[in-house]
Amino acid sequence: MTFPAKSDVALKIKSLETSLPLYSHLIGDIGDKVLFDYLSLHGSNSPIRSESLTAISADVRTSNSPISGSFNGTDSLKIWTANAPITVQVAFTTTKKDDDEPAVLDLSTSNA
Repeated sequence: MTFPAKSDVALKIKSLETSLPLYSHLIGDIGDKVLFDYLSLHGSNSPIRSESLTAISADVRTSNSPISGSFNGTDSLKIWTANAPITVQVAFTTTKKDDDEPAVLDLSTSNA
C-alpha cells in the first residue's frame, strides 16, 4: 500500500484496519509522514515490522511470529503476539488535555 506524499504536513488517516493471516506486515519509515487516528494490524504466522509508525491509537497483533520496530503513540498502543518475541522501541507524545488520563502501553507475549 502506498500513501500520497505531502512534503510539509503529515497525511492524516482516520482509520486503517487489516486482517492478513499468513502475510507479513512491513511498514516503512512513515512515522513523520502519516498519522493514523486508529490503526489495527492483525495477522498470524507472519511477522509485523515497522521502521517508523505514528498513531493516536494502535492495536498490533500476530501469533507465531515476532513484532519489531519503532512505534509512536499518543493515547494507546497495544502490541501482542504469542510464541514469538516483541522487540520494539516505543515513544509517546500526548495531546490529551486531561492530565488524569495517562497514555496506555500494553505489550504482551507468551511462550517467547
